[in-house]
Amino acid sequence: MQAALCALLALAAARSGHAADNPVTMRIGSDIDQGVVLSQAVYRLADDVAKRSNGRIKIQYFPNSQLGTAEEQISGARSGTQEVWFGANPQMGRLIPAFQLFSPAFAYPDRDAMRAVLNSEFFARLRDQALKKAGVRMLSWDWFRGYRYLCSIRPVRTLEDLKGLKVRVPPAPAKLDSRKALGASPTPTAAAEIYMALQEKVVEAVEIELQTIHQEHYDEVCKYLTLTAHDSTYAGFTVNEAFWDTLSPADQKLIVDAIHEEGQWAAVHFDRDEADTRAAMEKMGVQFIELSKEERARWYALGQENFLNLEKTKKWWPDGAVEKIRARDSRYYKP
Repeated sequence: MQAALCALLALAAARSGHAADNPVTMRIGSDIDQGVVLSQAVYRLADDVAKRSNGRIKIQYFPNSQLGTAEEQISGARSGTQEVWFGANPQMGRLIPAFQLFSPAFAYPDRDAMRAVLNSEFFARLRDQALKKAGVRMLSWDWFRGYRYLCSIRPVRTLEDLKGLKVRVPPAPAKLDSRKALGASPTPTAAAEIYMALQEKVVEAVEIELQTIHQEHYDEVCKYLTLTAHDSTYAGFTVNEAFWDTLSPADQKLIVDAIHEEGQWAAVHFDRDEADTRAAMEKMGVQFIELSKEERARWYALGQENFLNLEKTKKWWPDGAVEKIRARDSRYYKP
């Protein structure tokens, strides 16, 4: 009887998570450059969690695709070969097609509009799907990674300049289709191969966040940057559910609270860092190009048309989602 009771208690303890004095190691992998604000915030997160747990919970961060491509790391988070993947929300479209809703160019007027959808009931349902279908839990997903701009080897001021331009895009179907709708020639390229592809003119432009352009030295090759801000990118933490279940509720809360606080730190520092990055790029001879009001309206109109067309033709997300987002339906858009 006593042995059976001990076995039951041990099983209950195992199911309740790590004991309070049990060390935990959590590996976070990412394709994000280690020099940008978001990566700085993850390093701060590691320090914060270590302090809160008195050194018991250790976070190891592997930026710059050290653990593989985004696709490989998402797969790793599913299988448990790494505990957490930290990256952009559209990349989750590999698991749940509806996440492609966050990929089209000029789909949202600004970063606040996209963030509202990320905090909506609709997005909560997508997170539930990721948990049930893929075995991964999506923690905070409102870390702003930046606007995507167009950095090119020749100036782009109009849609006519964009026509046929070989633009590197990540291997995400909605990104490829929406850039093609604008007249570009999208070329899927792994993040680790972008610099060489630009040097060899396999691609003629890259559309990505400003800090990454500078940190990865793409501005050594591309001397024109068009301030399209055609896409807002948010990043978050996707954790292996089997690993998460081994943690006690107290440890889970400790990690989530720290993620929330460091995300706020990143948001405060982002705009200042982007301004500093622009100044540094201008010193390197990069020419920043503003779209005229009329030209931006043309780009935005095409983007909005494509956003709706993708819903009708691809069926990646529920019918009517685009119109509900535009109408700020409370299920799809949280003010």
